[in-house]
Amino acid sequence: MGNTLGGLSSWLIGWWLAKRFPQKGLKDQRQRQALERIGRYGSPALLLSWLPVVGDPLCLAAGWAGVRFSLAMLFIGIGKGIRYAVVIWLSEAALQSLINLNLMR
Repeated sequence: MGNTLGGLSSWLIGWWLAKRFPQKGLKDQRQRQALERIGRYGSPALLLSWLPVVGDPLCLAAGWAGVRFSLAMLFIGIGKGIRYAVVIWLSEAALQSLINLNLMR
């Protein structure tokens, strides 16, 4: 949940920047690329918000592009939820493997 709130805070910064400085545009190359991805794929692109380096600029660009808050929250939450579900699943599988190795000895 905290990770989703972090993504939503990036979205909020993008939304605020677009309202406050509409003529400035996004200057960082990663942010421009993220804005292009949002334009191309729409709000489902936020499913990738969990990725390192890419995730925060993607959330910021979504706020800048005017993606609705409710859709941003949905897709950011799903993306980050899937990430942690996979992490938990891999951790449980690794732990079970270790337990099985110890039982075989």
